[in-house]
Amino acid sequence: MNIDINILPKEFRAKPLVDARTVLLVVLVVALAFGIYYFFQARSDVQADNEATQTRIEALKAEATSVSTNPQAIQLTNQINATKTAAQSYTAFVAARVAWGDALDGVFSLLPKQVSIVSIAQAGNNLTITVTASDYSFVADYGRDLDTDGRFVLLAVETLSSTATVNTSVISISVAPGGAE
Repeated sequence: MNIDINILPKEFRAKPLVDARTVLLVVLVVALAFGIYYFFQARSDVQADNEATQTRIEALKAEATSVSTNPQAIQLTNQINATKTAAQSYTAFVAARVAWGDALDGVFSLLPKQVSIVSIAQAGNNLTITVTASDYSFVADYGRDLDTDGRFVLLAVETLSSTATVNTSVISISVAPGGAE
């Protein structure tokens, strides 16, 4: 075991070249310098991006102003709006029309075997169907079937003439727009 005994006073003893506090202070100053540099660099980048964005916004506003005052662009915009309005009007017109082919298909598809159609007359959205049957109950059933179908609304069932073998009746129905659901 070796024991080092230093009999020199403290002020004459060998000192380390670099003190731990000095190293810590240097590291702290260097880190602070890099932090400040990156902070100002990031701030400068954000300011440059903001200026570039502002420049693009002003260019887009100028372009929008030039387009909105351009007579050809105004004419095209008016044509587009007129086309949209016409398309909406056409859609409403088509929806309000009665597709008579579909309506007549419905009338004939619901026709029972015991009932014969003599004539069909159309007035507006209404159909007047003249039918013959051996019994009035078949005509009433046919009218009820037409009424329960969503395409038609039964308005009236009238008997024109009745004999022992043939009943002639008129069924009036209203047809829904489109003629089918």
